Amino acid sequence: MPLQLPLRPTFSLLLLCSKRCTTSQMHLIRTSPKRLSTFRSSPKKSSSNLKKALCGTFALVSTTTTLFSVNQVYGHKPPHPAAHQNTRTSNSLAQITIAELQDNESQAAVSQKSTRELVLAYAVYQLCTLPWLVDASPCLINLASQSSFSFLIKDPIYWVIKNTFFRQFCGGETAEECQPIMERLEQAGVKSILDLCAESDDVDGTNEAQKDRESGEGGVGGVKEEKRGPDALAEMIKHGIRATASKHQKYYQDQDQGHGQDHDYKNHNNYQPAKSDTHISLSAFSAIKITALTSPEFLTNLNSALSRLQTAFDDNQVNGYLSLDILDQIIQSHLPPPQSDAQLVERKRLVDQLTAGERRTGTSSGGDGVLVVDQVQFDSLFDFQGPYRKIWWDVPDKATYFLSNKDWKDYDRVVNRLEDICQLAKELGIGIMIDAEQSYYQEAIDHFALHLQQKFNRIQDTHHEALVYNTYQMYTKSGQHKLERDTRWAEQKGFTLAVKLVRGAYMVSETKRAKDLGYPSPIQDTLEDTHASFNGAILFLLNKLQEHHCSTRQILSPTTSPVVFMIASHNRESVVLTVEEMERHHVSPQSGVIQFGQLYGMQDQISYILGKNGYSTYKYLPYGMIDQVLPYLVRRVQENSAVLESVSKEQQLLLQEIKKRFLFKKEEDPEITPPV
Repeated sequence: MPLQLPLRPTFSLLLLCSKRCTTSQMHLIRTSPKRLSTFRSSPKKSSSNLKKALCGTFALVSTTTTLFSVNQVYGHKPPHPAAHQNTRTSNSLAQITIAELQDNESQAAVSQKSTRELVLAYAVYQLCTLPWLVDASPCLINLASQSSFSFLIKDPIYWVIKNTFFRQFCGGETAEECQPIMERLEQAGVKSILDLCAESDDVDGTNEAQKDRESGEGGVGGVKEEKRGPDALAEMIKHGIRATASKHQKYYQDQDQGHGQDHDYKNHNNYQPAKSDTHISLSAFSAIKITALTSPEFLTNLNSALSRLQTAFDDNQVNGYLSLDILDQIIQSHLPPPQSDAQLVERKRLVDQLTAGERRTGTSSGGDGVLVVDQVQFDSLFDFQGPYRKIWWDVPDKATYFLSNKDWKDYDRVVNRLEDICQLAKELGIGIMIDAEQSYYQEAIDHFALHLQQKFNRIQDTHHEALVYNTYQMYTKSGQHKLERDTRWAEQKGFTLAVKLVRGAYMVSETKRAKDLGYPSPIQDTLEDTHASFNGAILFLLNKLQEHHCSTRQILSPTTSPVVFMIASHNRESVVLTVEEMERHHVSPQSGVIQFGQLYGMQDQISYILGKNGYSTYKYLPYGMIDQVLPYLVRRVQENSAVLESVSKEQQLLLQEIKKRFLFKKEEDPEITPPV
């Protein structure tokens, strides 16, 4: 059907806002003088920069929302992914994929999108190029959330956000609203990581909303996030896991065969999976932020205790070992004093037992015969989830850097919530991604993640496949050290280390906090250092795979590999490096040992090319009410503004595709997709 006139003025507004009108495009604008009369009659100079910016913002929003309705009648039908499959030549799959990744004119992603999605993406990227908006976004959001005049400030700001950034970077307000997006991604060979956006960043523990959450007040349905307790949020995460699993009905049908069960897939909250010994491959992931499941005050206390122990080891180790004399000094200075003679006797017995074990094996003696303890032995001795917790950590009242009895009760509650979530995910074949967060919580988060991996990623389990992934932020100076430390822990404890590598998303807040409080920034000094750290981690993990293959001659798979990992990056060079090294190390793209991930709404070119060529690829798909997702959206705006070069390339592709559809091509009637 020929292109209809009502689309033209809408596109004209977009061109005016983009400030990139060519002569031919201006001729198009002049063909609709009546429709653009409001713009021609507006003054050439506004009274202030703020007025200009707000007018531009609302013009873009108007453009986007207008196309939402127009597209339903004159929309573009994306071609079926099969139409874009490569004809294989003598070139290897890796070479073909790399060539497509390096092609700045590739239409792999934009050709799959509807006109509405193209214009929305272009409008949002255009907003991300406005420095004043990026700098002011946290203040505007804070103003809106604290405003008493909702209809004057909060509602308009939230409306703009919901119709621009929210639609671009989020899947919806509920897990069910994400399902159509998940289906479309699967058609392009891309799986999903569903994430309930619930987190906290209240270091002092004084946030009133968090106090309500700690009290456990409120429920799940229709209640604002600050009225939900951690237990209710844990139930919401489980609901999201069930909703994700319900998308894969084949799994349910396979499980039901021979069990006589008849499930209502729509009512996935009531579903209890049938028990089976059949191996279940992970069909999708659910992301978890541990700050949503407890109080910031507790996490800060736990983080301090863990950091003190780790610092004590790092400062006193020699070639990765501590002498027993140094170990005794650390016990005296960094642990609570014994509360009774019996507790003191038990402590000495544990140290003697460790010493006797080393005398028997002779594996940890220094060159001068001094008995020594390595990192894994050190951590195991003081393990918070070990059998000797009370011997080392039991105190009547909270003391400096020590955890109180209230903290230990909070600790046990968090462990129970996390294990319940992971057990459900294991039964439904859904993986768990533990998200990284701010550095002042990260040691505590890593602690929980490692213990979950130790329980749910055990290599000796029948039909084993790593369930729980932990996230490593390689823009931190300690990133490589943590990765190497946790690899050793996994090797000695007998579980698969599942890793998600990211550069990091908290650079602005981390740098500001370090400056305000006067401590060294945990972030790498330069961007080049961050790139080197991230790419170095990729090579480190690939070498671990190579070592395992050479020593066992096993084919690498999620059930045999000692390490599996996801490259969660928008950096094209890092993705190309990984594809090249996978070919060099003979790691199959379909093996599931190495995966790729990008955020929904960002760098779709990378995701669609990888998915099309058979690489295991995921999109991180956040959802939640608008007030829940605001911190996430602020980070996305800041991240896009920091990588303007890659955003600019994607903008150019979007604009080219929009012009092609509006100016030069006849549109087909869209096929109406039935609701899920």
